[in-house]
Amino acid sequence: MDALAPVSPPVIRLEGLAFGYPGDRSHAIVLQDLDLEVRHGDFIALVGQSGAGKSTLLRVIAGLVPAVLGQVYVEPPKEPDSRQIGMVFQDARLLPWRRVLANVEYGLEGLVKSRHERRRRALAALDLVGLTEFADRWPHHLSGGQRQRVGLARALAVRPALLLMDEPFGALDPATRHGLQDQLLSIWQATGTSIIFVTHDIDEATYLADRVIVLGGSPARILRQLDVEAPRPRCRNDLADDPTATALRSQLYETFFYKDGI
Repeated sequence: MDALAPVSPPVIRLEGLAFGYPGDRSHAIVLQDLDLEVRHGDFIALVGQSGAGKSTLLRVIAGLVPAVLGQVYVEPPKEPDSRQIGMVFQDARLLPWRRVLANVEYGLEGLVKSRHERRRRALAALDLVGLTEFADRWPHHLSGGQRQRVGLARALAVRPALLLMDEPFGALDPATRHGLQDQLLSIWQATGTSIIFVTHDIDEATYLADRVIVLGGSPARILRQLDVEAPRPRCRNDLADDPTATALRSQLYETFFYKDGI
């Protein structure tokens, strides 16, 4: 029996987190009383209405904006020349004057001194997302899905323990979105990287994640956390017909639309 085995620290822990925009005369608090732990290998989907603070929460976790109350604990990096957190945005935000490989290398500048090592890691990240043959392309020669995959490769190149993804597939057509969802799951299983994935799509959340968190209210708080018990690998058609998955989606829709005051 392994009941006394040590528990590894979380990749990130939020305690009593609150955020408000500095300089706002109304002192409006956007996020309040948020407590959350993300452990190694977690895949968490974060859902909520537009304006609920989902993207803001990712920015606070990433350290792009400071919390006004509470604490954000981030486990120190375990690997040399790595960053603990990587981020993928709603749009790929590629630099148009850099080719694909140079865009992926950009995230390593200031982190990895050796130019040869930066190139090696960038090529390895492009291989993970299936774009090695596009290394010399310009961003404007890529499709929307390909640009998002380059953005994902750039985030993976820094070897993050936690990947923050802000509605990365929301603007894509259904076929491309489904393909990227499956590719993301393969990458997640291969790397063991923890993921917080923001989406408006309940079906996407329950297909990808092990845990779904509903954010809502004013100020926003965690309304509900639900585990997705469907075994992996998952099949979309099976989830559509599975009574447990259907009940889970119903609970999420109820929280999403009614407890949030909609």
